[in-house]
Amino acid sequence: MTHTSTSNHMRAKRSFLRDVMPILTGRIAVQIASFITGIIIARVLGVEGKGLIAAVILAPQMIITIAEFGVRNAAAFHIGRETWPVEKIVETTLATAFLTSLIGMALCFGWLWLTWEDGYTPLIVVFACLVVPGAIVYTYIAGIFLGLQRIDEFTVSNWAPGISKLFGTAFFVGALGFGTAGAVGAMTLSVLLVAAIMLSNLSLFVPLRVRFTPEIARKMTGIGSSFAVVYFMMVMVYKANIFLVQQFGSIEQLGFYSLSSNLAELLWQIPAVMSALVFARSAAAKDEAKFSLKVAMLARLTFLIGMIGAVIAALLARTVIPLIYGEAFAPSADIFVVLLPGVVAMVVFKILRQDLSGRGTPWAASWIIVPMLASTIILGALFIPTYGAMGAAISMSSVYVVGTLGFIVLYARVTHLPLKDLVLYRKSDFTTLKDAFTRLLNKRRKR
Repeated sequence: MTHTSTSNHMRAKRSFLRDVMPILTGRIAVQIASFITGIIIARVLGVEGKGLIAAVILAPQMIITIAEFGVRNAAAFHIGRETWPVEKIVETTLATAFLTSLIGMALCFGWLWLTWEDGYTPLIVVFACLVVPGAIVYTYIAGIFLGLQRIDEFTVSNWAPGISKLFGTAFFVGALGFGTAGAVGAMTLSVLLVAAIMLSNLSLFVPLRVRFTPEIARKMTGIGSSFAVVYFMMVMVYKANIFLVQQFGSIEQLGFYSLSSNLAELLWQIPAVMSALVFARSAAAKDEAKFSLKVAMLARLTFLIGMIGAVIAALLARTVIPLIYGEAFAPSADIFVVLLPGVVAMVVFKILRQDLSGRGTPWAASWIIVPMLASTIILGALFIPTYGAMGAAISMSSVYVVGTLGFIVLYARVTHLPLKDLVLYRKSDFTTLKDAFTRLLNKRRKR
């Protein structure tokens, strides 16, 4: 059997909307879980506890971004293009996962040692470093499932960490009162559990062999490095202010900013659902121009939904945030409102960027991301010492809006789409959306 036929045997073929539904359902579930987890942490540990967790978790989050080295996207890309037999890609991907996990844990320990805070303990550091291997393993495997378009299996990597983290936090922090160590430990156990589940699911499709094939590793690393560098810079844009507030502000200010940014980024859940599918479908697309028109329509509709959500959130923020998290977090409400324009703008950025990545040209986005990162650092260093968390929000929202406008122009040039075809709404946008949901509802009724 050729690798093409083997891949086709494993691959699931479904409509875009049909694939969206399980991911969207999972995202909704995990955001509810994350919301409740945040309430437990805020109520039990307070503003400084929230800030301390944001500081310690920043290290594994950034190290994971580096250690992934674009392998998830590279695996999805090459499986989608059927470059090699799926079994060979899986073997090399697993071997790479175990190697980068070891390196990642060492880097994480060094980061936390160099940025040590008074509230850190050896146990907290160990828990934080153990997040790295669990997250790398399940992320790499998610890329394999994404390339196969096995969306149900891929979705486990989206919802399972958040759900298991909720139960762990409720038990270790809420019931047993283990404080910050309990919160970080809950995260560690959740990612290790999900890694085990993903490995088990993968074993149903291919043998779990760890074998390093130099040719595959070299070519995956080649395109993977492009994915990795661009993705790392993008994560740096997202996370730079966490580090800057930690350095120029205080743990209390970090607690305010962390809560606000976590809440604002809830609006990214819809583009997060779409982005993975956009990448997978773009990698396998035969007509790139036609697919980009669909991506542009998707970005327009998602932006509109994000705008509606942001207006509602802004109107409720000053009442709901103190009510849910406590009066101590009242300053987070204004910070949250300031972040909303930028977060909504980035909805478009995140969807369009995945199309460029799926085409095998992730580096194109660096023309916008590099200036965004530089601006984030410069503006943050200027505003945060004086205005604290609010200064971080002002600089971040400004960078997001300007960066998205620049990226729209870049995307139009790369895809050769007229700018008006990219940004202008049309009646067919809403007709297509209505027809897609009608077909989906009809299929469910027939069942």
